[in-house]
Amino acid sequence: MAGNKYIGDYRLNETFDEKGRVHVESEYIGTYYCFSGSHDEVRCYLRRGAVLIVGMWAAYICSLLPDTQAMRRLWIALPYAFGALFLGLLTHTFVQIARAGETFERRIADRIQNTWPEHCVAVVILCGGSGIAAFLLALFTRQLTGANLLFAACAIVTGLCAVYLLRKSYQIDTCECADKTL
Repeated sequence: MAGNKYIGDYRLNETFDEKGRVHVESEYIGTYYCFSGSHDEVRCYLRRGAVLIVGMWAAYICSLLPDTQAMRRLWIALPYAFGALFLGLLTHTFVQIARAGETFERRIADRIQNTWPEHCVAVVILCGGSGIAAFLLALFTRQLTGANLLFAACAIVTGLCAVYLLRKSYQIDTCECADKTL
């Protein structure tokens, strides 16, 4: 049976209203976290990250527009399709990082530290690997057409953007805050 590992970070407070009904509210009593980098470094990373994620989605969608030989191969198309799943998870985690504020709870700090690098690596492997495989397929079958090269270039650009986000992710490392206010 799976349990919530953050259950100890909350306390339940029961209050009674004027009609005698019980209202239960949870209060966070755990450790607060903040970004270890300066405020300007974090803002710069978030601005660049937003531009890169929009660019990754644009490159991903542009690669699907032409009818290419690579998308007819299951060993290229299937990993690339799963790349969209991890690209969506990467976008979701980025939105949570951007909305985190100055201080945040342990569950958000764990998400930043654990899932952000995993999603970046998955996008690199799935999208970048599919792009390299598509380029090699076009090279060895001697079909270096514009559509095949566009797919390969867009897929590789998507993977390279994820590499950049992963390399610069030290700017959003988290640490415990001395200030206990949210």
